[in-house]
Amino acid sequence: MSRSPSSIERVISNGMLVTALQPVFELASRKVVGAEALTRFVSEDGDSAHVWFDGAAAAGLGVSLEIAALESAVRSMQKLPGISTLC
Repeated sequence: MSRSPSSIERVISNGMLVTALQPVFELASRKVVGAEALTRFVSEDGDSAHVWFDGAAAAGLGVSLEIAALESAVRSMQKLPGISTLC
């Protein structure tokens, strides 16, 4: 399913994307050594992230959506203990 430019712009301007943080473990030590930032979109259709990013790229809004996702990821990472000084 393709996304309309207006729906992508609405997601960006209204902050309708969220970041889920997936822990990254070091197997030898069994410690969390990082986190993977996964972008999720607030929408009624439940489309996956790749549909949104592909649609944004096709509409010429790929960079804007990527930047919005990165900003969301940084805000989420800053909430983790010991991480705020690194971001």
